Amino acid sequence: MSGATRRRVVKIQSMSLHLIKSSTPSAKLPQTISLQRVRALKKPMVIGRHSTCNLILCPNKELFDHNKWTLNYKLCLSRKHAIIRFKEKRYTIQCIGRTWINNIEQQKNTTSVLTNNSHISFGAPVLGVVYRVSVSTTSSTTSSTTSTSYSYATSTSPPPQHYVALGTLALSVLYPPSSNRPPRATAIALLRSAILDHNVRFIDTADTYCGNASDLHYAERLVAECMKGLPTPVRAQVVVATKGGMQRIGDGTVSGKTWAPMKMTPTSLTQCILASKEALGGDAIQLWQLHHSDGYGGSSDEFCELLVAANQAVEDGHVLKIGLCNCSTEHVQTAYDLLGDTLSTVSNKYNLFDRTTEKLSPKERGKPCAKSNKHGVVSLCQKLGITFLAYACVGGLETRDGRKDLCASFPRLKEIGESTNVVACPHHVAMAFLYQKWRGTVVPLVGVRDAIHLNGLKDFRHVVLTEEEMREIDGMTDRCNKKRKR
Repeated sequence: MSGATRRRVVKIQSMSLHLIKSSTPSAKLPQTISLQRVRALKKPMVIGRHSTCNLILCPNKELFDHNKWTLNYKLCLSRKHAIIRFKEKRYTIQCIGRTWINNIEQQKNTTSVLTNNSHISFGAPVLGVVYRVSVSTTSSTTSSTTSTSYSYATSTSPPPQHYVALGTLALSVLYPPSSNRPPRATAIALLRSAILDHNVRFIDTADTYCGNASDLHYAERLVAECMKGLPTPVRAQVVVATKGGMQRIGDGTVSGKTWAPMKMTPTSLTQCILASKEALGGDAIQLWQLHHSDGYGGSSDEFCELLVAANQAVEDGHVLKIGLCNCSTEHVQTAYDLLGDTLSTVSNKYNLFDRTTEKLSPKERGKPCAKSNKHGVVSLCQKLGITFLAYACVGGLETRDGRKDLCASFPRLKEIGESTNVVACPHHVAMAFLYQKWRGTVVPLVGVRDAIHLNGLKDFRHVVLTEEEMREIDGMTDRCNKKRKR
């Protein structure tokens, strides 16, 4: 090419902080903090919380001396106390809580420029830690009429879209009307059929999906055995999610008296994750979810410490993604601020009987929000790009306990299902409504106890409701409208 100049394209393969030394060998700090994920998504990243941590930044000379690099993005490290950003070849720190720079306490809500080897402390200036910025690059030379410029590669890619998630509660817990659960071999065969014959690619379980307190991890072991027998290409497509943070207090025969919240600590949360990892076969857990977020204040120190412990499990390779269950908008926002894209899912009850989660959050109306309030969660998930797993999407325990019947409460669903492009049962019409109303955000989470519950799942994603049908379902009310018995 005549008159062309050679352009050097630099792609950052990895950028990270590496722990050089700490003033105390007992400090539980990550050896390596990856910055690539944070850079790509422009989200804060947790270093730690309430284990006093100082940070000395020692950037590579190569990184700072390269006068051609113009960085328009913000590279962030975040704690409850401060956010550190890398932009335009320099670090800045925004002080949110108590923060010391070079042993001088900073005023809150101020921003300062950090020099090389700045000594930063969160909480109190007692623990010294040195991290060094490390960057590795690959370069290639191409012809161009433009002078030197640089591009940056991202290692993230959107996860596969799931149209339905399959729950394992009914395969493992002794809920009525029957006092028996399917035999082990039958349960494994059902899971296998769901994956191979009905194209289900998301399995949800929990450590307490079991018969009683002496039977913990029963469902997780079912899933592990099923996965072990799948063809390798299929197994690679299936996401397995589990949960922890509840304890068993009953045998499951009495609804509402089966679980009790467990007050977790960072230590017990880590132990819970490791136990589930072993039950699931020993590989990293693809998605681990805190089972009852509403047991903690949405921005409480207790909740944040659990998030940090969960994030540490990700850093240690035990978990790939984190999720929340039974949570409020405050829980979701706090977790998103701390975890960024590591927060993958939120799971709340959502069905035609209970549409609390789609209502406007009290905070948006200027009112206080209780820690157990679920208003506005699905809307926030859509805004933040978080998958919402709608459990009990066709009534859940209400249907199994004989308290509510979807067909009796919403009789028009049957007629709508018969008129859709793919003939669908009322339950799948109800699921399609949730899926289409929040397309790309809501994934119905359905239970299975018998082979009949799998019928139609393969075709569910092809069910299309018209705008008129969507509006009609949106305006439906429960014809039975009986108060729920406790």
